[in-house]
Amino acid sequence: MKRRLELMGWISFSVGSLFFLFDNVRQLNVIGSVGSAIFFVGCIFFMISEK
Repeated sequence: MKRRLELMGWISFSVGSLFFLFDNVRQLNVIGSVGSAIFFVGCIFFMISEK
């Protein structure tokens, strides 16, 4: 149960970071886009390590 909740949390973080990424790309904000992309990749790494 705990692992499932942790995974759901990381999925939520990932979805949120994608929204930030798309918004920053739409606004042509390079720094925000890079930061959001790095955060998204970090979330993916954490989800992979949970397996």
